[in-house]
Amino acid sequence: MKVVKVTWVDAETVGDSSWQELEEVMQTVKDQPPVMQTVGFVLCECETHISITDSIGEQECGHVTKIPLAMIQEVEVLTTT
Repeated sequence: MKVVKVTWVDAETVGDSSWQELEEVMQTVKDQPPVMQTVGFVLCECETHISITDSIGEQECGHVTKIPLAMIQEVEVLTTT
C-alpha cells in the first residue's frame, strides 16, 4: 500500500448562510482557491479520483478523502508498505 502526499486545489465557499454584501464578495471573487496538502494511505486510484485514508488497520480504516483528479496538482509517493 502506498503512502502519498497529494497537493490539490480545493473548492471554496465564501460567506455563511446569510445574505452577502455584493461589494464585499466582489473583493474576494478573484482570489485563487486554496491549495491543500493531504497525506494518507492510498485505498483506490481510478479514472476519476484518488481515495486515501489517514489511518489503516487489518480490518478497519479512518475517514476516507476522495479527491477528483482534475483538482490534483501533484501526487508524491512517500513510501510503500
